[in-house]
Amino acid sequence: MRGTHPAVHATLLTCVAALALYVAQVPAERRDLAELRAHRASAELAWRLEELRAVVADYRHRHGAHPGQAEAGSVPADWFETAYASSRGKHGYEEPLVRAISGVPANPVTGRADVRFLGVNEEWPAEPDELSGWLYRPSTGEVRANCRGFVHGTQRRLYDL
Repeated sequence: MRGTHPAVHATLLTCVAALALYVAQVPAERRDLAELRAHRASAELAWRLEELRAVVADYRHRHGAHPGQAEAGSVPADWFETAYASSRGKHGYEEPLVRAISGVPANPVTGRADVRFLGVNEEWPAEPDELSGWLYRPSTGEVRANCRGFVHGTQRRLYDL
């Protein structure tokens, strides 16, 4: 750029340098966003598990047994959906919100919102199969997330939460 003013050269160099820095920063921002999403999914999964476990504990407190232990080891298929909505209502959520809840919360990792009940003598599967959002064992009242993956930043499996 012979014959141009040195200030123009400096301005152009500054613009090129700024553009290069911006382009270099974009992948880092995408990584940060992916990391944030993974952390959020782990945290939300743990929160949803605690909600479902609280519903089971509330039932046990009121009835003296885990849901699914009475009546030959079964409860209606929609028990979790009804109990979850009822629990939300009892804890001060507004009635329109309670009516808007249509079932068990979805597992944030798989997106599935169904619960698979394990049989009376059925062991926990060694690995999650992701064919349901949640696994429930009536004999012990345990609820697990039926999904693969690890808690963000650790070696702890989501299935073991």
